[in-house]
Amino acid sequence: MILALVNLLLSAGRLPPLTRVLPAAAFLLLCGLFWEYVSPLLISGSVSDPLDLLAYLAGGLAVLPLLRLTKAQRRP
Repeated sequence: MILALVNLLLSAGRLPPLTRVLPAAAFLLLCGLFWEYVSPLLISGSVSDPLDLLAYLAGGLAVLPLLRLTKAQRRP
């Protein structure tokens, strides 16, 4: 969901969406690291789970083929 949201915001700002693996993976990794390792330091009762980090990456990267397919279909 986070990748779809950031692509929506990028499109609203007339910027190209994240459709390549490396930039998308880097963005998802940074988000996951923040949520899993920084937010537990800031929010009491929050815990870190490294498997969630893998889930963020897997889910976001699984969406990339759909984004590319949609982008290819919009071209004339």
